[in-house]
Amino acid sequence: MRLLWLLLSCVCLQCIGASDLDACPAGLPRDQYLQVHGGYCYRFVTFRHATHSAAKSDCESNGGHLVYVRDQETQSYIYDQLAHTYRDSFDKVWLGLNDITTEGVYLWEDGTALSYSNWDYGQGPSSSSFGHDTKDCVVVDMLSEGKWQENACETSSFLILFSGAESHSYICQYPARILSQTVIIHLGDITTQSVVSLVNHCPALTCTLGCSSVIFVYDPNTGCPACACAN
Repeated sequence: MRLLWLLLSCVCLQCIGASDLDACPAGLPRDQYLQVHGGYCYRFVTFRHATHSAAKSDCESNGGHLVYVRDQETQSYIYDQLAHTYRDSFDKVWLGLNDITTEGVYLWEDGTALSYSNWDYGQGPSSSSFGHDTKDCVVVDMLSEGKWQENACETSSFLILFSGAESHSYICQYPARILSQTVIIHLGDITTQSVVSLVNHCPALTCTLGCSSVIFVYDPNTGCPACACAN
């Protein structure tokens, strides 16, 4: 039984570590700008700039959206990747957040309200800064250590006389598909099957069941593998 469990552990670990990027939409290039984190695929488009509408359309073309930052963990993740992996420390980066529909009411693109925010000083719903009502989109400002700032979505003006496109880097976010693989192992009279691998980052799995035939199943409550006795 111990030998069987060691074999299963090796197979399971191999499956879970295998090509997480396969969980991302097929139309996305498999390159250094694509990552899987926390059950989502992120494409860090730091190699070109686009207006808010163009960036939004690019993300939507593969079934995604501009990145949602709903908690501190995600904020820290995208900031660290931008600053350290992609060396994009001086740019502004579009978020999927705006108050286009109602001034001062910031919503994510899916219509949900803010439950977490990282506004820079004087920014956000309570801002009274000059031009506040013309800045309907939101960026992460890397020069301000990743704080959020209001920003014009398409064009900005300087002293009324000069205007130019507001083009910045952006991050597209996509749901990562669950990857599964069934492995059947025969060891003497014992047959064990159904090893499930997921792209979600799950804790190490320890199986202490006292049965001779073990199957790995998907736990819908945690999104991680679980072990059970075969029928």
